[in-house]
Amino acid sequence: MSEIKNTYQDYKLSNGETVKLTLTFGKLNLLKSVNKNLYTEFNGFLYGKSEDFLDIAKMIYVFYWCANYNGTDKIYTEQEFLDLIPFDINEIKRVFASLTEPKKK
Repeated sequence: MSEIKNTYQDYKLSNGETVKLTLTFGKLNLLKSVNKNLYTEFNGFLYGKSEDFLDIAKMIYVFYWCANYNGTDKIYTEQEFLDLIPFDINEIKRVFASLTEPKKK
């Protein structure tokens, strides 16, 4: 069986800050217990139940949350983060695909 590459990646915000993004089952499970609404939105998006243009940007926030939430450090709120995502739909789609369909080594 092929080993999956590490799925952490850097993402540059419009303020020049670079943040980490990732997606793991463990982090999604934590998200489900900490922020059920955001988890439900993520799940709906993955299964084609979303009709909201903003949802793809919210998925980038989920990746940010999964990489940075630890229960103690302050992270951006969803709205703060959405305000900092560069408006580049192709880049957002690329990031989404790279974290939901990682390449094998």
